Amino acid sequence: MSTLFIDRYGHISRVNIRGTLSLNSIMMNYPNVLSNIQKVDIGSNVNSIENISLPSLTTITIPSSVTSIGQEIFLNCSSLTRVDILSNIPLRNKMFSGCSSLTTVNC
Repeated sequence: MSTLFIDRYGHISRVNIRGTLSLNSIMMNYPNVLSNIQKVDIGSNVNSIENISLPSLTTITIPSSVTSIGQEIFLNCSSLTRVDILSNIPLRNKMFSGCSSLTTVNC
């Protein structure tokens, strides 16, 4: 089960991913709704993440269960400051493209 936390203004501020949640389908149907997400919690049963292009995302932890990520997983996450990768996925050439605030990547 995945959970979206919606603030009093109708913006999604946090996402808990425990199964399958397609951010792309939310983006297509509600193009402005993802712009304020600062935190994404990824459950231990998630094994593949294609794309998390969220401009307000500040920190994220990739759990050890993840074995596959997209080439540009954090494309234009301009507020992202910290990424903790607990799995053995390789770092990709373009995975942090447009992450102008990124200061820490722990692998």
